[in-house]
Amino acid sequence: PTLTEHTYGIPGLAEFNITTFDKQLFEGGKDGVPVTQFMRDFAEFTLVLEYDGLTVQRKFTKQEVQGQIDLFDRQTNPSKNQAPRIVRRPDAPPLKEPPLPFSLPWTNPQGK
Repeated sequence: PTLTEHTYGIPGLAEFNITTFDKQLFEGGKDGVPVTQFMRDFAEFTLVLEYDGLTVQRKFTKQEVQGQIDLFDRQTNPSKNQAPRIVRRPDAPPLKEPPLPFSLPWTNPQGK
């Protein structure tokens, strides 16, 4: 997490997303599956959401899925992304890694 005062803020007219992940870091090439495998297995799919007694279904076409893959590529590859973005100031303190949500196998959290 980067505090607001350690950035130059959100540029005017910039689009931005607010997201969260189960993992603190995404490791390209290690996490997920290759795009070719994803497209082979999930090129078209239907999302069924059941919530509070209501069921909503939404079919995603191959073109929509490919569009999201292209968007992800542009967003994660700085050479392809020319959109305004939040930039950390050079004098911002280093990021502090939050504690892991689990104990590493070689540590004993109770100190025993």
